Amino acid sequence: MKKDPVCLMEIDEGEAKAKGLITEWHGQTQVFCSEQCKEEFDDSPELYASAPREFDEDEEGDYPY
Repeated sequence: MKKDPVCLMEIDEGEAKAKGLITEWHGQTQVFCSEQCKEEFDDSPELYASAPREFDEDEEGDYPY
């Protein structure tokens, strides 16, 4: 299992590949839960892959998707 770098959901890499929800970035395979998260990453990969992030359920604001 890998984490979607946008929404931080745990994603099965095989399922993501089967759905075409993967991107290669700087030699690493990034997997996504949805086309929305993939597009968000593809538009600004440096925002999501440059530093580890954690989802905080108590943080104010909406969940990304």
